Amino acid sequence: MADLLLLNVDHWMDKLTTQEVADREKAKPGFQAKYNRRSQKGDVINVQEDNYYADTQTGKGKFKILRLPGVKREDAIHYLKPLEKLIGVSIKGEPQYETVRRFKYRVNTATLDAKLATISKVEQPTATDVHKIEKIDDLTDTFITKTESSELIARA
Repeated sequence: MADLLLLNVDHWMDKLTTQEVADREKAKPGFQAKYNRRSQKGDVINVQEDNYYADTQTGKGKFKILRLPGVKREDAIHYLKPLEKLIGVSIKGEPQYETVRRFKYRVNTATLDAKLATISKVEQPTATDVHKIEKIDDLTDTFITKTESSELIARA
């Protein structure tokens, strides 16, 4: 079983308007890229082995823990990968990437409880925001989605 640690708080940059982001980009070039790479609510920020996190280790609501029995850490570790865009090739012929987003995959924490309710054999969350799933066919399509940015890049 793998334990996925999900971020459950908004980043301070999420409160910025489009105009504020543009103003900050003018003042400090590179801010837009930093803004795009920020961690966001629902990001899968860590993957560990079965029961690595105690039920009380949710940081007073800052995190959610999604327990996945039957899924090995090695099979879920790819959820931690950043979203990268190929920007060229080095002199040695190695691909060069630019990080577009810090994490490629995200769980919509607003609809997590509703989605879990549709699956049988799910332990409903306790006061500690720990969710345990007994069986899940395709984790990616059901709970974890690629970020909007990854879809845009895939089309480009």
